[in-house]
Amino acid sequence: MQVVKKLIGYTLLIWFAVILFMPKENLYYQLERVAAQEGIEINEASIKSGVFTLSVRSPEVYYEGVTVASAKALDATIFLLYDRVIIRGIALDRTIASMVPLTVDKVELVYSILTPQKVTLKGEGSFGRCHGEIDLKERRVHISMDDPEKIGSIKSLLKKGEEGWYYETSF
Repeated sequence: MQVVKKLIGYTLLIWFAVILFMPKENLYYQLERVAAQEGIEINEASIKSGVFTLSVRSPEVYYEGVTVASAKALDATIFLLYDRVIIRGIALDRTIASMVPLTVDKVELVYSILTPQKVTLKGEGSFGRCHGEIDLKERRVHISMDDPEKIGSIKSLLKKGEEGWYYETSF
């Protein structure tokens, strides 16, 4: 029994040390490098990392030099076995907003080791609430709209299914 306790103790100690000393800011910069390969540039006002967290303030997203969107904050909680990213206050650029007048108050992305090939998402904004998943293996995004009466401005982008309105794309 003592061996099992020591094994569990050492495992938890190693897990905590990995998270504590993990260069969280470098993970963010790696994300920027990967996005740059696709023509996406991300600029931020400030980055702060804590023991389990990474906070990015006022990130702006550019696609091929054109401003696409900005956000008030991006907060990530990193436990390796269960990670969560919350993006708040997303505003589309005026040129895009003229085509799709949309504001997004909050988007929450969750990755769990229990479902390693999927990232679940929840969102809320001028379109109401939504939920969905990103399938990393099949490279597919599926978002279901929870409030069909509020989707007026983005209805042309959605498809109607048995369970209601949804958006689906692949990457």
